[in-house]
Amino acid sequence: MADMQSLLKERAAQTKKGEWIVGYNYNDLAIKEQRHPTRADLDAVSTEHPIFVKHVSGHLGVANSKALELAGITEETPNPEGGKFRRGPDGKLDGVLEGPAAQAPVSAIRPKPTAAQYEEAVRRDNMIYAAAGITTANNGGSPTVDDFFLKASENGDLGIRVVIWPNGRNAKLIESYGEKRQGAQLDKAGKVFLGPAKLFADGSPQGYTAWFSKPYFKQLPGKPADFRGFPVFNSQEELFALVQKLHDAGWQITTHTNGDQAIQDMIDAYSAALEKNPRKDHRHILNHCQFCRPDQVVAIAEKGFVPSYFVTHTWFWGDIHRDMVAGPERAAHISPLKAALDHKITFALHNDTPVTPISPLMDVFSAVNRLTSSGKVLGPDQRIDVMEALRGVTINGAYMQRLEDKIGSLEKGKLADMVILDKDPTKVDPVKLKDIMVEETIVGGNTVYKRA
Repeated sequence: MADMQSLLKERAAQTKKGEWIVGYNYNDLAIKEQRHPTRADLDAVSTEHPIFVKHVSGHLGVANSKALELAGITEETPNPEGGKFRRGPDGKLDGVLEGPAAQAPVSAIRPKPTAAQYEEAVRRDNMIYAAAGITTANNGGSPTVDDFFLKASENGDLGIRVVIWPNGRNAKLIESYGEKRQGAQLDKAGKVFLGPAKLFADGSPQGYTAWFSKPYFKQLPGKPADFRGFPVFNSQEELFALVQKLHDAGWQITTHTNGDQAIQDMIDAYSAALEKNPRKDHRHILNHCQFCRPDQVVAIAEKGFVPSYFVTHTWFWGDIHRDMVAGPERAAHISPLKAALDHKITFALHNDTPVTPISPLMDVFSAVNRLTSSGKVLGPDQRIDVMEALRGVTINGAYMQRLEDKIGSLEKGKLADMVILDKDPTKVDPVKLKDIMVEETIVGGNTVYKRA
């Protein structure tokens, strides 16, 4: 904690009093104290600057007293839907804001990136993704950046393709697409496409905001023994109504689901919508789909849902999930890829950048080995072979995005998107899959990245 405070003090010394200091990607379970910073920790850095630090999951953040004051969060402020203002043993706000809804008042008053900064971010990230062997990425849930992708496509700054996942709870944004639906091309160059409407059902398991049917394996200090996280929607009625509305309007839906109860809520909501209004090829997505129970694998197969597994959790948080979050039995079944194959489920694999670095080859490594960062195997029975893992980051991802007629495999009539690697993934030692280098990334027949 002292190291974090030292970094923030350095920034405070360089920042005009009253201006914001923002930090990113702290991990409470990976630092010595194994706890979140509090408003007191941040007040010790400065009470003259508003300070906000964001958890590595993106689902929590911590504000100092000045930031809470400016955001209008007081001891009397009620918890928002799908979020919590955490309190300490004394019953007073400790500065930890659990869930995006709780962070919203602070996010609303923090300085926004300028247009020039957004444009530079698109240019920079385009090269980062291309260098990682990405030909098509997706941008999930943001209502603010579509125009910047379109502009980057028009002026040539966008080399890869991007699929936009609009926020499904933003009615005005959803309506702005008119009759356009998932798979629609939004630009002239064929670089920007419309994807499914994005929802959130819960938060982060490592952030203790994921929604489980049973309590967390080991509770953090201050949490009750029966704590099992919380949902984003306050009521099933509200969730079911929104899903039905989007489904009836012809939208494909993708929902952030980590805990098994969040997964169940969405299986139930999607199923209810399909019962009232059957659609053969809906392809509704369970995004992340981490703690997916065996019975839920069966239900996903029966209903034709598409899981997109955040399989690199095995490496980045596997030890934490096993020893703290969920215990050995539940943790061994995260991202149950072999079970999905056995039930003939078409699934995609993804990273959740910036939560983890962008790397399709890291997805393949994790799917094949299921190694944790300490070198232990988590759920060996859920390992799959290299070719199935490669399908998860190529043709299956295209299928999920409803673009399999254009991309995802090398076939006559499709767009010439391909990646050249320095080694054959099917012939290297499986533990070295993540070390394969990208030599060249080609999109539409044009080289957008070449290793020096």
